[in-house]
Amino acid sequence: MMEQQRGVALITALLVVSIATIVATSMLSRKNLEIRRQSNITHWSQAYQYALGIEAWGRQILVKDLKPSNNKDSLTEDWATLLPPMEVSGGRVSGSIEDLQGRFNLNNLQLSGSTTELKGNLVFGQFQRLLEHAEGDPDTAYAVVDWIDNDEAQSPRGVGGAEDDHYLGEDLPYRAANQPFVSASELLLVRGMSRDVYDKLRPAIIALPGQSKINVNTAVSEVLRVLDPVLNEDDVEGLRDKQMDGGVDSLAQFMKLPEFSGSSFSSDKDKNKFKSNITVKSDYFLIHANVIIGETSLNLSSLIRRSGDKAELLRRTFDAL
Repeated sequence: MMEQQRGVALITALLVVSIATIVATSMLSRKNLEIRRQSNITHWSQAYQYALGIEAWGRQILVKDLKPSNNKDSLTEDWATLLPPMEVSGGRVSGSIEDLQGRFNLNNLQLSGSTTELKGNLVFGQFQRLLEHAEGDPDTAYAVVDWIDNDEAQSPRGVGGAEDDHYLGEDLPYRAANQPFVSASELLLVRGMSRDVYDKLRPAIIALPGQSKINVNTAVSEVLRVLDPVLNEDDVEGLRDKQMDGGVDSLAQFMKLPEFSGSSFSSDKDKNKFKSNITVKSDYFLIHANVIIGETSLNLSSLIRRSGDKAELLRRTFDAL
C-alpha cells in the first residue's frame, strides 16, 4: 500500500513539475515575443523618423534649387544627386529625388473628341507608342481614355475602348473610374492591360494630379523614344548624352538639336503643339527614402509639388506611386 502511495505521489510531483515547466516556457515565449514586437515597433518608429528627415532634406534641396537665375531642371543639378547610404544609430539610410515630369503622366490622357480625333492627337500617339514598345496593344490607349473620361454614358472609343458595360460583365464586376488616375497601378484594371505589359510600362509612367508637361532634360529613355515617331535609338542615345551634360536651356534649343533635326513636326502649327507639351522646368518630384534599422526595412515615397518658393507635400506612400 505504501509503495502505491509513493508511486502516486511521485507521478503527481512529476505532473506538477511538467505543468510548471510548460507554464514557465509559455510565459518566457510570450515575453520574448512581446520584447521582439516592442523592438520592431521601436525600430519602425525610428526608421520612419529617419525617413521624414530624408524627406525634409529633399524638400530643402528643391526649394534651394528655385533661385531666380535657374530657369531649368536637369540631371546635373544638386537635387538629382543621390544621398549615398550613411550609417546611423542601429542601421543606415539613403535617399534620392526623381523628377516625375521625366515620365509620361497618365492624366494627360484626359482627352475629348471622337475616335478619329484621338488618332491625330499628339499625346494619344505618344502613349500608343509606349504601349507598342512595352509589347502591348496600342488600341489599349482607347480604353485608358474611356477609363478617365467623365461621361459614363459615352460609347467606347476605338476597337479597344471600354465603358461600364464591359467592366460589369467581368467575373468580378466593377465600374470604370470616370475620373483621373490616382495611382498608375489602376492601369491593371483597364481593358487590354496585362501584368507583363504594365511591369514594362511602370518605369516610364506616373499619375500626377492634373495634367503636366514632359521635361526633356530629365525624361527617361522610354519617354524620349516616343516623343516623335521618327526618333530612333541613336537619336535617343544622343538626347540622353545631352541630358548628362546638363540638358538644354530652352525649348527652342531643344528643337534645334541634331538628334531632333529629322522631326516629323514640319509645320509651325505642329511644332508649337509639340512644344506646348514639353518643358525644361519641372513642378513635380518624388523623394525616395530608404531606411534599415535592425531588421526593419522602410521605403517611403513622398510626392512633392514645387510652387512659388515652396515644396509642398502632396502624398506619402510606403510603396511606389
